[in-house]
Amino acid sequence: MKLRSATVALLFAFVALAGCTQHFGWHQKLTVTVQTPMGEVSGASVTAVEVDGFDGLLPDGGGVESRLTGEAVVVEIAPGRYLFVLLTGALGWADAAYGLGGPGTVFEENMRSVEAQRGKPPVPLPPKAWPLMVTFTDIADPKTVALVDPDDLSAPFGPGVRLKAVTLAVTEEPVTEGKVEAVLGWVNDLKKYRTDPDNPFTNTLPAEIGYLMSR
Repeated sequence: MKLRSATVALLFAFVALAGCTQHFGWHQKLTVTVQTPMGEVSGASVTAVEVDGFDGLLPDGGGVESRLTGEAVVVEIAPGRYLFVLLTGALGWADAAYGLGGPGTVFEENMRSVEAQRGKPPVPLPPKAWPLMVTFTDIADPKTVALVDPDDLSAPFGPGVRLKAVTLAVTEEPVTEGKVEAVLGWVNDLKKYRTDPDNPFTNTLPAEIGYLMSR
C-alpha cells in the first residue's frame, strides 16, 4: 500500500502526460519517547519519502506526486503493552519539523532544504503534526484498536505514563522493517478479517489499521 497526501496530489489531471523534471528523496526517522514509572522508553521508525515534480502542459502548470515507504513507530510501554504511532501525515512531517512550505515558498527550495538536514540532530515535531497514536486492548485482535490521546497516555497505560518527546531527523539509516510485524503477527494476513477474503474493499477492520505500514 502507498500512502498519498491530498496536499501533494497531482495538481492537474493531465499532469501524467508530462515528464518528471525533478526528483527528491530522503529517509526520515521519527522517534517517540515516553516517560513511565520505570523510566523512559522509546521507539523509532525510519520511513522513505520520494517526491517527483512534473512540468505541466500549460504555463505555470505542473504538479507534485509523493510516495511513502515504511512502518509505524512501536513503543513498548510495559511488557505486552504497546503504543503505535501511525503514518498519518508522514509526507508532511519534514515540512512541519523544519518550518517549510509557507506562503511564497518554492517547491525545489523546500525539497533541497529538507535534504540539507541529512545527518543533523533531531528536531521536535510540532504537536499539530503529530500522527495518530493507537493501542490494542488485545494485541492478538486487530478489531480492538483504540485511539490514544497523546496528552493523556495514563488513560490507557496507567498512572505516571506521559509522552515526553516526538522528534524527527533526516537520516541515512535504512527504512525500518519488521518491527510492527514482530508485535502484530496478523498485520500481513488480514484476509481472514474480511467479509469476502478476496475483496479488500469489504475489509471491515478500523481505518487506523491501514496506517500501520506503507509498502
